[in-house]
Amino acid sequence: MLLLKTVGLTKYYGKKLAIENISFSVSEGEIVGFVGPNGAGKTTTIRTIMGFLNPNDGLIEIFGQRVTKRNFKDIVKNIGYVPGEVNYYDDERVETILRFYKSFYSNFDDEYCEELCRKFDLPLRKKFEELSSGNKKKVAIIQSLAHKPKLIIMDEPTNGLDPFVQRLLYTTLEELRDKGVGILLSSHILSEVQRLCDRVIFIKEGHIVEPKRFEPNMKKIILKVADNAV
Repeated sequence: MLLLKTVGLTKYYGKKLAIENISFSVSEGEIVGFVGPNGAGKTTTIRTIMGFLNPNDGLIEIFGQRVTKRNFKDIVKNIGYVPGEVNYYDDERVETILRFYKSFYSNFDDEYCEELCRKFDLPLRKKFEELSSGNKKKVAIIQSLAHKPKLIIMDEPTNGLDPFVQRLLYTTLEELRDKGVGILLSSHILSEVQRLCDRVIFIKEGHIVEPKRFEPNMKKIILKVADNAV
């Protein structure tokens, strides 16, 4: 079953083209890598899917429904989202932030949230401004998973995480994929893409480069795309 589908997604910033004709899909039980050099359009695409930006053209379907302003509030309840830049209220404690997000999700699972907090060793009593960049990213990861979404969208989720926590996240995402969750993973980390992704979508200068199934010479493909963009 398709969880996410974009068709002809196009976005301008003023007169500047950011992305054009972006079409791809994410199905149940797969991790789809979203790969490209800095400024290629990965974050713009993700922010458009998440409703933070209005597309100039194209359509987005999530869970088989065409997304509109009217239905997005209900659809988003089954999406987990980790932004590239994590920002919460600096003077709030972590536990307060998580309780705040709980209020938006009727399917928020307290026990699972507590399990994730223990697993990722998140300091719940600290204020957000007191956290390291890695712990700030943990807050976003746990907040995105605690309501057990069907679709997860992550923009560079391992930025700021130490290698041990990265591996914890990898195993968590693999477990979720095996349970049928669909994941869109934006990443520039080659080993991450090679380990996790069933398919990879390449984006360059706002356009999709022909998607390819995962294969042993993925490293050469990724490096070639990056080199051509320099």
